[in-house]
Amino acid sequence: MSIYRRLYEQAYGPIPKDSSGRSYEIHHIDGNRKNNDLSNLRCVSIQEHYDIHFAQGDWAACHRIATKMKLDPKTVSEMSKRNVRNMIENGTHPFVGGEHHRKLAREGRHSAQIRSALGINPFQDSEWKRQNAIKLVEEGRHPSQSKKECPHCKGLFSITGYKRHVSICEHNPYKVKNKYKAPEKKQCPYCMGYYDPGNYKKHHGENCKNKEEVKNGFIQPVHI
Repeated sequence: MSIYRRLYEQAYGPIPKDSSGRSYEIHHIDGNRKNNDLSNLRCVSIQEHYDIHFAQGDWAACHRIATKMKLDPKTVSEMSKRNVRNMIENGTHPFVGGEHHRKLAREGRHSAQIRSALGINPFQDSEWKRQNAIKLVEEGRHPSQSKKECPHCKGLFSITGYKRHVSICEHNPYKVKNKYKAPEKKQCPYCMGYYDPGNYKKHHGENCKNKEEVKNGFIQPVHI
């Protein structure tokens, strides 16, 4: 969970969800995502969030939110194009210059230090991880509590188990179709033996050691 969402929940309680079960967004009123003062945070629906940034011409945010909303590919692509053009015009595109991105890297490290200082860095606070796991279990949202049905054998598996199982399921049509079959053996016309394709190509057929003798009538092919 992001810093600003955590701060908002600590101040106002759980962030609500819309009728589709999708969590509301936390909008930074001044457009600065680093300004996490409570007076700068506003809880809005995802559609409201998209409309706000669209009106502001913030195409990067629009592209991010449009992707999350699963809007049609044409709209998502258009937001991406506008964002790229905007980055090129203001010199922040990676193909334009590197100082901007070095600055972002420095700020990212600084942000991690702030998280640690506030005690909300999830990689630092094992107690937070424990409490968060307990919360997920109580709400029935912990990954270990979720089950997913295999579309091939109809078995129920944990999310992790499902990912491992579905591609190797014995009832998976692709697996059945491409199941390994032993290659058909081929008979050599000179020694009359039956061999796998690789062995036949290398040591038999036109490469058989009996070839010349059989052709010249010195020996008769021996049936194996």
